[in-house]
Amino acid sequence: MSIGRLDPNHCEILLKTEHIGRLGCHAAGRTYIVPVTYVFEGGAIYGHTNPGLKLEMLRSNPSVCFEVDHLDNMANWRSVVAWLPFPPTHPHRAQPDQPAGQRRPAADRYW
Repeated sequence: MSIGRLDPNHCEILLKTEHIGRLGCHAAGRTYIVPVTYVFEGGAIYGHTNPGLKLEMLRSNPSVCFEVDHLDNMANWRSVVAWLPFPPTHPHRAQPDQPAGQRRPAADRYW
């Protein structure tokens, strides 16, 4: 068994083919790691969530770690770890000054 390094192309393939990753965040002296569903598209990771601890922590400290892996067996696996900022706004999130008819209620849950 040898441990190697994935090249950028293999990282992208792994991110595109898997759909469950782990989001790590840290705020107020606490670290929280939680599995999330996601989509990788156009070089960006998209996910969604309901209000709660994860979003509170992400808004407090937008520096996050995201991990995804694929396990063939105990001796053969691949993993991608990325450090990235949590975006303060999402392009589909309703802005406070938008009329209610133009808001997309579920979009509040996307990150």
